[in-house]
Amino acid sequence: MNQRACSSPDIWSEANAQSDLAAQLPPANWPNREHSRIVDTGTRWHVQRAGSGPGILLLHGTGSSAHAWEGVFEGLAQTHDVLALDLPGHGFTSPLPSGRMHLDGISSALANLLRHIEFTPEIIVGHSAGAAIALHLSLHEIRQPVAVIGINAALQPFGGPLAGLFAPLAKTMTLLPLLPRVIAHRARDAAVVRRMLESTGSRLPAEKVDWYRQLLCRSGHVAATLRMMADWNLRTLLDEIGPIAARTHLVVATEDQAVPPSPAAMVKQRYPAVSVHQLDGLGHLANEERPELILDYIALVEQQEVTRGH
Repeated sequence: MNQRACSSPDIWSEANAQSDLAAQLPPANWPNREHSRIVDTGTRWHVQRAGSGPGILLLHGTGSSAHAWEGVFEGLAQTHDVLALDLPGHGFTSPLPSGRMHLDGISSALANLLRHIEFTPEIIVGHSAGAAIALHLSLHEIRQPVAVIGINAALQPFGGPLAGLFAPLAKTMTLLPLLPRVIAHRARDAAVVRRMLESTGSRLPAEKVDWYRQLLCRSGHVAATLRMMADWNLRTLLDEIGPIAARTHLVVATEDQAVPPSPAAMVKQRYPAVSVHQLDGLGHLANEERPELILDYIALVEQQEVTRGH
């Protein structure tokens, strides 16, 4: 880990704050870095793509990046054309214009990227807020996929690794323009980042904690997270998913402290065709704790959908 990436004194400078918002390739030690490239569609996206076969799109949650799919990406690339990316303003992707970090804006920008690189996913897997984006994308922007898999899906009030710490601050961000840089400064302390992640019910090894620390000490990443929280609105999403309910698969982790399993049960009650799969003993970041279990479930869903003739 490059400690200077988060501890250099010029983290408070305006030049640093501006460069922090620019799309760039991740550092050499970043997960799956050999598959990284920048794609310019007006938004400059950091994407990772590997393998061949049916297309699978991986969407991380707020405050995270494509690194969250490290083990899942590697496994899927053995048999699939897999695409992971950093959402706008997150990780190493440039931000959207002000006021566009809502569900419609992110989904529209993402659909534009998929058309640009000619990628049509057969399966979309989304974690937390990424699950909401996956559903919205499937309903409004692209050809409906064979399956949408939501892992600890944030389909009601906003949830995610940063929600408990930052959500109360999101609405006031515009009044406190230095706030992202203050939070980034605090995130230089690995113990702070570890406590934040553990508050979601997940425990990650030191290397994975450090990937989050490298993200969170970048003020542009923090600012995008806060903007996404401030602009997030899911008022109509649950009213719309009926047409793809039978293709919707929700994974819930029993120890998730950010998005508890109960909302998935309510979705199941409303749409009986939705399937719900429980992972015992894991927290909100289940895809990072036990990627092999997520790989097994994706394979199971894919086989079920093939059997059903989708």
